[in-house]
Amino acid sequence: MAPHDIPIKQILRPLKKLIGRQRDIERFLELFTLRGSRLFTIVGTVGVGKTQFALQVASALQSSFPDGVCTIFLDSLFDHNLVLSAILHALGITEVPSSSDLETLCSFLHKTQMLLLLDTFEHLRPAASFFPRILDACPGITILVTSRAGLKVRGEQQFPLSPLDLPNFTQKYDPEVLAHNPAVALFLACTRTHLPQFQLTAENVYPIVQICAHLGGLPLAIELAATTGMQLFPPRMLLKYLEQHPLHILVNEEQDIPERQRTWSKTIDRSYSLLQPQEQRLFRRLAIFSGGATLETLEDLYERLGEKRHHILQELAVLTNHRLVISPSEGPTDLSHFRMLQVIRAYGRKCIDVEGETNAIVQAYTAYFLHLAKEIEPQLIGAAQLQGLDILEQEQNNFRAVFTWLVECNEIENALELAAALWRFWSYRGYVSEGYQQIKQLLKRCQDEMVSAAVRAKASYAAALLAFFQLHTAAMKEYLQASLKLYREVGDRHGYAVALNAMGFCELLQGHDENVKTYYEESFPILQEMGDRWHLAEAYALVAREAQAQGNYVRARTLLEQSLVLIKEVGDRRAIVQALDFLGQIICHLKEYETALHMYKEKSLTALELGEKLLIATSLEEVGAIATIIGQETWAAILLGAGEALREISWGLISDADQRRVDDVKMQLRAKMNEETLTRIWAQGRAMTPKQALLASSLETSLQQKTDSIPLSAPDTSYHLSMYPDQLTQRQVEILRLLAEGLTDKEIAERLCISPRTVNAHLNKIYPKIHVSTRSAATRYAVERKLI
Repeated sequence: MAPHDIPIKQILRPLKKLIGRQRDIERFLELFTLRGSRLFTIVGTVGVGKTQFALQVASALQSSFPDGVCTIFLDSLFDHNLVLSAILHALGITEVPSSSDLETLCSFLHKTQMLLLLDTFEHLRPAASFFPRILDACPGITILVTSRAGLKVRGEQQFPLSPLDLPNFTQKYDPEVLAHNPAVALFLACTRTHLPQFQLTAENVYPIVQICAHLGGLPLAIELAATTGMQLFPPRMLLKYLEQHPLHILVNEEQDIPERQRTWSKTIDRSYSLLQPQEQRLFRRLAIFSGGATLETLEDLYERLGEKRHHILQELAVLTNHRLVISPSEGPTDLSHFRMLQVIRAYGRKCIDVEGETNAIVQAYTAYFLHLAKEIEPQLIGAAQLQGLDILEQEQNNFRAVFTWLVECNEIENALELAAALWRFWSYRGYVSEGYQQIKQLLKRCQDEMVSAAVRAKASYAAALLAFFQLHTAAMKEYLQASLKLYREVGDRHGYAVALNAMGFCELLQGHDENVKTYYEESFPILQEMGDRWHLAEAYALVAREAQAQGNYVRARTLLEQSLVLIKEVGDRRAIVQALDFLGQIICHLKEYETALHMYKEKSLTALELGEKLLIATSLEEVGAIATIIGQETWAAILLGAGEALREISWGLISDADQRRVDDVKMQLRAKMNEETLTRIWAQGRAMTPKQALLASSLETSLQQKTDSIPLSAPDTSYHLSMYPDQLTQRQVEILRLLAEGLTDKEIAERLCISPRTVNAHLNKIYPKIHVSTRSAATRYAVERKLI
């Protein structure tokens, strides 16, 4: 048969429109146009849509190949030795007994200009060794392959196909906008195949976005969830079911689809079966990690399980090549963790159960993260604080999973130890509500015979401090009383002294200034004896607050200067910020504004090192207030402009006290410069980085000489717990956000692990604060103030 007589099997066009892949198609066509290779492999994880993408690409390339496109589906071929025979058969070429299949194929194709599309090749990769020889002998041939793993042969150009883009979770849940997101658009299109009238609405947009995110943007998983799941459940129920039983719901009953795509489990079965036993073992080990794992963490897990770990790196390379694991190099932010998509991890968890490994792996997993939390805990009040917080932040999902395992196994003592080690992390990184609920529930479950007194003492102290951040001073006092009693019982003098400090602060909060002395007089000698500089600095600050309450600002200043020296020796930046803040407030009261300015500038620069936007914004505004007092109006306007810009990228949050300070400074500036000048300088500040704004004092060209008039009131730099409008607490904002997303009281209660009655009680307090009486008005309030 002559080459030009070869009956070409034309490409099969996709029956469905390919959604969300236009940009990927354009990228591939650009790559093809460069003509740098004639062997292309579309690689991607299970269910990412490689086949449909390849068909679409091949259709777009047909005009480039005069002799056409031949598509060969290889999912049912299991012997790699038969691949060349399958290609010959697809082309209609008769095998020649005296020649090898390779020789026969090359002799017929050497003058042909054709695209060969070989679909589902991952289980036949040894046969790829023939491809370079085919391409050398046949200059008009281009080969396009789909495979879950690269072929690793000469001349191969891989094209990684990623899951569909997911919505940006910092944006509003606007149905009209999100309907155009690729993952959401695919979900809607698949749902409408059996529910033609289905629409994206304000009520269902949140769960649908979360469904797409939970499925990792994988087209096949989204199609299965939409076609089967949406026939059974509304979006909210489907999301809940997917979170609990993803492998049960991800099925397809259409009769004409390949067997491997009928269920999600069957889709992954082939990839798992292609792995060597040791690679399968690593796949199962990695599946236990909710937030992924570093190489060091995996090695530690193997060691705890008594397993050899010599070849973990090579095995990880195989798993990433098969696109079962996402390597750190593929992540946009996390540069240390190997991760799995949730639906792949669910399959891995099933494999753990099948192998009977669950108990051993869970014990090793929980032991590792309990050790990690306790190891990092001391760093959270020292110079290595930021590094420690960052490590804990990266492992937050793993810690959540560990709590779930420990509670399910009734290991309450270990769970309380973990909570007591993490309370500073929760308070510093904005997880106060979550942490407080966790530790409160654990203490409720705690029975004397189950948990040692030492662990209960430390956990009660942690609960007290978290209660403080939630403005629950009564609960704070109860927990501290329990903690002090338990520390006395076990003879832990250091823990007892630390709790005494906290109790003294609690008395101040409740206005019982006369009781404070009792606590610090007892804690001071213990802390001095033990050389605990951090808590000794805290005790000095406590006495300073007592002196402030008594109007003795000179003594308060002396005590705070001693406290600041100690805390700088320790190197805790956050505590340095708080000490500078308090000292600046006292010095302002003494009207030493130049000195106070240096305090607040140092506070701002330290806040920059911490990287917390709201804290930086507040610090800039405080410096601006002092700058106005000493006649540096231009610099003040720059600082407030920079602070305003920073708040806008931090949800626009500002406490009432901070807002009053800004308004007060603005009023003073308007009295000293015209509106046009103020607007221009303010805009310059908005365009600056915080550090540039702080260093802009040299630009000062004061529009008016300093006068002896009564100055602007000194900034109120006392610690503000609420950064939300109308004095809403963090818990109230959480509830308001969920309400605005369309959740019922019962659903809010489930999400926050509280009772519907508690939710209703919160709403009864929220409505008067924000001056509304209906859910729709509360939703509008949340949207207008950018709380969602």
